[in-house]
Amino acid sequence: MMQGIEFIKQMLLKSLSSIKPKLSEMVDEFSRQQLTTSPFSIQLNTNNFFLLRKIAVKNTNKKAKIQQLKQLVLQCLKRTERNKTFNKQRQTVQIVGAGCGEIELLTLKAVQVITQADVIVYDNLVCAEILQLAATHCRLIYMGKRFAQKSSTQDEINQSLYQLAITGVKVVRLKGGDPNVFGRGSEEALFLAKRGVKSEFIAGITAALGCAASSGIPLTHRKVARSVTFVTGQRCNDQREQSVIDEWQGLLSANSTLAFYMGKEKALEIATRLMLAGADGRLPVAFITNGARQKQTISFSRVDQMAQAALNIKQAGPTLIIVGEVVTIGAELEHCLAFCSQSVAANEGVYG
Repeated sequence: MMQGIEFIKQMLLKSLSSIKPKLSEMVDEFSRQQLTTSPFSIQLNTNNFFLLRKIAVKNTNKKAKIQQLKQLVLQCLKRTERNKTFNKQRQTVQIVGAGCGEIELLTLKAVQVITQADVIVYDNLVCAEILQLAATHCRLIYMGKRFAQKSSTQDEINQSLYQLAITGVKVVRLKGGDPNVFGRGSEEALFLAKRGVKSEFIAGITAALGCAASSGIPLTHRKVARSVTFVTGQRCNDQREQSVIDEWQGLLSANSTLAFYMGKEKALEIATRLMLAGADGRLPVAFITNGARQKQTISFSRVDQMAQAALNIKQAGPTLIIVGEVVTIGAELEHCLAFCSQSVAANEGVYG
């Protein structure tokens, strides 16, 4: 259905002789339209209805009637612009981190805003159980990105968030992990802010934290790693400029654990850069696929073999790569825990 301003514009294009006999029908029609549009859409209010009727039946000349109708259009336009400004100021888009795995890793604050949302714009890494938290009236819009697959552009996502926000509904932008760790949350927030729409970040458990915890690998350890660095594998390539090599040498010299997001497809380039920067080929590597989920798998390798190790991973799903001596700590812990389990089983068999 056409909104209020289009309704009035069409009236101006009609001859005034056709307006009068159809006035009640048009008013009734627009009344029905009001029930299907946002309260912030362009609309006629009660006073406008009375004014419209008065103009139509008033015994004045055609030129005067047209002028009065134009003034009515201008009033509706001004009120609409005020409503839009008010709506932009009052509406806040919630940019929410959904965590990196199962629903149990979702924060309580995230649960609260998800259940109250009118619209949820979600990405590829949000698990299905989290989406089931949405209210029955909530509209779910998928705008995810997948490696080497046709996806929504960032500009399309930004525009959708803005258009939804100015209608006055409660909008949640739901992202896997944390919205500001390779999640482009700040890009979307800046886009909205420049157009008068506020946003709020709600933190999520990012993949490096969730995958490391679920696999028993510490990201830092006082003896072998005093820091951790998050790196996006999507930006890695085989460039060999000295500035790039110097950057990677800095990471290695700091004895920092390196956590590569979305790096499985770039394993060869990552290994090449590490080796060019002087990394020991025996430096431990862990591939964690579908981390913090029931179908999580872990495979171990080393830098000089990681390209082939990545090719051997057949399971679909996001893969986080951890590079550093902490991987050895995690493997040692896994071995000790397995021994503990065997001891418990043996004791239960003896003392049953």
